[in-house]
Order: sequence, then structure tokens, then C-alpha cells
Amino acid sequence: MINWHAWQGGFNNVGVGLMAEKDLSANIAFVKENRDRLLQEHKNKFLLVFDGEIVGSFDTYDKAASEGVRLYGLDGPFLVHHLL
Repeated sequence: MINWHAWQGGFNNVGVGLMAEKDLSANIAFVKENRDRLLQEHKNKFLLVFDGEIVGSFDTYDKAASEGVRLYGLDGPFLVHHLL
């Protein structure tokens, strides 16, 4: 299962970040291309990915999204990916 999330400054009623209209192709490609290695290092974590690089690995979506907003702002093209 692949879960892709992008932060858009709010949560819907189930706590999932609203998908932003952003170009996340480089970030998504990075996760897909490095999935095996990432699973060994970050399984069950929420990865914060920006500009094709891992910025951090977090235990919750909220922590990863909050760090993304802090670093890149509400409109930053970062990806939060739950690595399962």
C-alpha cells in the first residue's frame, strides 16, 4: 500500500492532510526508486521528503507535516509519505 500526502495547511475530519495542488513528482519518484533501502531504515515511519531528499523520519503524520510547514511554509512542495 502506498500513501501519498501533501500538506495544505489543514486537516479534514479524519486527520488526514488535504492533498495540495503541487508538483511532487521528484519527491514521489525518489521514494519509489529508493523504497527497498528506505524500508530497511524507516519502516512504519512518516517520511518528510523535499526536493528528492529525506528531511526527516517521524512517528506521526502530524509531526512530519508540522516540520514540513515550519521548514517550507504552507505552500512548500514537500511530501509526507507513510512508509509501510
